[in-house]
Parts: sequence; C-alpha cells; structure tokens
Amino acid sequence: MPNCWINAPADVKNFVHNLSKIFQETLHARLIGIYLHGSLAMGGFHPARSDIDLIIIVSNSLNMEVRKDLAYIMLEVSNSPYPIEVSILSHNQLEAWEHPSLFEFHYSEAWRNRFMLSLREREENKIYQAGLRDADLAAHLTIIKNRGITLLGEPISKVFPSISPAHYLDSIMRDYNECVDNITKDPVYCTLNIIRVYCYLKEGAIFSKTEGGKWGLANLPEKFHSAIRNVLRKYQYNDTKSRLNLSGLRELRDYIQCQVEKLTENQ
Repeated sequence: MPNCWINAPADVKNFVHNLSKIFQETLHARLIGIYLHGSLAMGGFHPARSDIDLIIIVSNSLNMEVRKDLAYIMLEVSNSPYPIEVSILSHNQLEAWEHPSLFEFHYSEAWRNRFMLSLREREENKIYQAGLRDADLAAHLTIIKNRGITLLGEPISKVFPSISPAHYLDSIMRDYNECVDNITKDPVYCTLNIIRVYCYLKEGAIFSKTEGGKWGLANLPEKFHSAIRNVLRKYQYNDTKSRLNLSGLRELRDYIQCQVEKLTENQ
C-alpha cells in the first residue's frame, strides 16, 4: 500500500533522515534547507518503485569539488535501497527565477551511467552541469510551495517564491505530452498523470497520481471507471499479475486529450 511521509515505514524515514545528514555534512554552512516533494510528500509512495524526491537550496554556487563529492555520494546511496532524485538550486536562482530554471546540481537514476562515465574519464565539465536548465523545476517548486515538507532548515514559506501558473502549466504539459505518446509503454504512470493534468486544468487542483486517479473515478464518464480502477490497483498495490486493457486506456487518453485541447486553446 502506498504511503505518505506521516505514515511512511520507519526504514524509509530513517533513509531520508540519514540522507539529510549527509547533505548537511557535505554542504555545511551554505545549506539553507532540504525539502521533500513528490509521492512521499503527497501520498502514493511505494517502497518497491518510488523515488525519494528532494529539492535542496544553498546560499551560493557550488564549486567543482563539492559537485564531485555529491556525485560520488549519489552513486553510492541512491538505490540503496531507494532511488533518489535531487536538485540543488542557489538562493540567487530562486530570487532571479527563470523558466526553465538553471540549477547547481541534479541527480536521478537516469543520470547514473553518465555520472559514472564522467568520473571515470575525469570529464569534470559533465559533472558541473554548467548552463543546463530543467523545465521540471517549475512543477517541483510549485508542489513544494503547496504540498512540500521541510526536512531541514528554513521554512518553505520563507525560502520559495510563488511560481507563475504559466510556468507550472508549461512544465506539466511537457510531461503530459510525453504521456500522451507513451500511454501503452508506461500505462500506469501515464494514465494517472494525464488525469491529474486534466484535473488541474479543469479545477486548479494540484494532486498526486493517487488523488488524480480517485478524482477521475468521481468525475470522468463511467465507461472509463474500470480502466482507471485497474490502473490505480496496479499503482497502489504493485499488482504485477493482472493485465491492463490497453485499448481502453487509449480511449481514455483520447477523451482526455480532447478535453485538454478545449481547455488550453484559449490560454
């Protein structure tokens, strides 16, 4: 059964607290705060497959040695046992917010191989990540502002600016468009994601994937309910045995796509 931070298993909380201590010891006085977002903050965290999603804010830019230290740390602790996705931003990057945003450091399991190669080949410029921008940050920071949890440091209300709704919408629509194309490749994530994007456009609610699925059951046509329930069951209980009706999910996708186009045509 999925969890949120309040009812997360002790080993999950211990992992996150130990991770926070590692960041505190590595970043020292420049650390402003460590903040939890994603499924563990909003509900829907599943220990068998979910990431630990973190945003860290620092007072100034990170030098190469600190970035290398962080790279080695992430390679060691991520996936042991929980995968980590973390982005570090400076106070100035928040104050002079741009979308897509620059960042000081980013790691997720999608970056593991390139980090390992860069460290092995001593290609420090790839660890530095200079000039890279991440459109997802607008969504992550909006979620932190609305649903995030302070693990360490200054409170969210004091640290984070309000992100423009236009920036948030652009961020989630990028993910939405990928999900529209990949509904049969990753049916559980993509189905729940396009539902929650539609919910945001229709009602302005910022939901987790679980909440989005439940909203879909309450608000979408009844003919889609069976497909949504099956997706939710797989997401919530990690059910690997039952099969999804992909044609039904494509029909649901097409319905939502039509509604989303109507809602966004004048934006």
